[in-house]
Amino acid sequence: MLKPCFVTGMLLVGIMVSGTSSVLGQNYPNKPVRIVTIETGGGGDFSTRLLVPGLSSVLGQPIVVENRATGLASDIVAKAPPDGYTLLYFGTPVWIAPLLQNTTYDAIRDFAPISFTASSPNIVVVHPSLPVKTIKELIALAKARPGALNYATAATGSGNHLAGELFKAMAHVDIVGILTKAVDRQSLTLSAAKCSCFFPARLRWRRTSSQAGYGHWQ
Repeated sequence: MLKPCFVTGMLLVGIMVSGTSSVLGQNYPNKPVRIVTIETGGGGDFSTRLLVPGLSSVLGQPIVVENRATGLASDIVAKAPPDGYTLLYFGTPVWIAPLLQNTTYDAIRDFAPISFTASSPNIVVVHPSLPVKTIKELIALAKARPGALNYATAATGSGNHLAGELFKAMAHVDIVGILTKAVDRQSLTLSAAKCSCFFPARLRWRRTSSQAGYGHWQ
């Protein structure tokens, strides 16, 4: 039986370093360290900036956060010298993307995981015009109107896309994924407001939902 707060998946985030070189010595680090992550305002950016003060204190060097588009962030770190001065802070899409499309990097060959740092469940939110208040009612409506409801997704293989497809499979309903043309996390949330439902990571949702137009979330 599905619970009212339906956890569709987990956004797993961690720090990775380019390659597995053993060039690091006892004097590491002796210059600022760069952490490349996703666009400003995204869950990865938020988590990175929470980690930076403590990490900088331990390493004794400044930490520079560099925000890049989702696909570009992985490419930049994969091509960086494997000296430990360019790190990637990213979630599960870095591993999923190569399975769905051609990428410029090999997730196994080009990255060495350092630490798992955070997780965030995906939640279900619905447009206020939808006559539902619970997950049970949403499923019943979707079954009564197969193919009529839709959900927003940032990209094929993204966390909200996989969450939506998992919901469809577990609930045995037919809802249509709508690929938005959002250029950042904020515009994705605003675009999602035009759809029947959305499956965002809760970490991001708390900071952007007030501007998106959703009336309630499950």
